[in-house]
Amino acid sequence: MLKEGELRIPSGCAISGIIDKKDKRFSGEEIIKSIALMHERSNGLGGGFAAYGIYPQYKELYAFHIFYDNLSIKTQVEDFLAKHFEIESAGNIPTKSVPNIKDQPLIWRYFVYPRIYMSKEEVIDEDEFTSRCVIKINKEYNGAYVFSSGKNMGAFKGVGYPEDIGEFLCWTNCCRGGAGDFLGEYMAGGAIILLALDLAKDEEIVGRFCGTGIHGGKIYINGKVDKYKFGKKIEKVSLDKEDIVFLKKHIDLYSKFFRKDLAHLKVESFSKYSAVNKNPYANMYCTN
Repeated sequence: MLKEGELRIPSGCAISGIIDKKDKRFSGEEIIKSIALMHERSNGLGGGFAAYGIYPQYKELYAFHIFYDNLSIKTQVEDFLAKHFEIESAGNIPTKSVPNIKDQPLIWRYFVYPRIYMSKEEVIDEDEFTSRCVIKINKEYNGAYVFSSGKNMGAFKGVGYPEDIGEFLCWTNCCRGGAGDFLGEYMAGGAIILLALDLAKDEEIVGRFCGTGIHGGKIYINGKVDKYKFGKKIEKVSLDKEDIVFLKKHIDLYSKFFRKDLAHLKVESFSKYSAVNKNPYANMYCTN
């Protein structure tokens, strides 16, 4: 039997970076294209991305990205988080089915801030307190791993080649297959194109709560989706000429990049969804 190192190069490494000089957020499509050019320098043992400035609405909070093996350990870790932090928001990180990504864990994201009395008791600053909590979770909670814990930034990684990880975590404008729960959650801009190709038998195009909290951007879905799958503040609107041009452009780019013939795909089969208004929570909790 061949040993590791004879099959793949353990030290294989590729790195790429991109920045917007105008300090604007952008799709992960370009960085995926860039890193994919160095496929032969990678080994498939691990890949991912670090993105900065992606959570401006929560820029003063720590963004925890956590892997869970099962729901039981998730409950235990969430009890620990609730004791030590104020949890402003929590939800799963959207993923999609990718053939080369196996044994996917549960992936959740939390926006938190240390409870004041916790840090005061130990007389340490919030960064040190948060760091100690992350280390404790990773050391003592078997089946859970905090892999990102910064402010207004996030690491996105897994076992596989970077371009596969990017597609798995929906970093491209175009997603080949279906999507899980919370697609487009808190979406503030940009666009998502869900091609819904190569779906497994009985696989649904999207999960529940699609577009929950959306207040900007557009979601294009190839195929029909039941209304109950969407959040309350998202609506279906008609495609216009600009949408058709946009869809043709990005489907063509996807086809060329992934070398997949999509000539059979008709833009007329797509439905477009967008926010009902720019303030999705207006009058839900108070008059505003």
